[in-house]
Amino acid sequence: FLITLGLTLFLQVALLVSAIILSGVFDSETPVVPVLYLYLPTIRLIEKTGNFVGCSNMIEPLFLGVPLGIALYSVITSTTIWRITRPKAA
Repeated sequence: FLITLGLTLFLQVALLVSAIILSGVFDSETPVVPVLYLYLPTIRLIEKTGNFVGCSNMIEPLFLGVPLGIALYSVITSTTIWRITRPKAA
């Protein structure tokens, strides 16, 4: 379980970092947008429950929602893989 968790965490962080690097190389935000749509549910959750005001309502949900999404999706994915691949009791 922990190996799968670490692998899924690494893959998601690598995807996010590579999208950020590509957006810098191409001088466009286009590579980052589809990646951020993956974490939109957690960003919206943070936005609705955070009571942010003003400019922090635009920035803070993104900074808090993406790491929460990475952690949450990693746990869900590794738990699903662990349940599928574990040996069945006879």
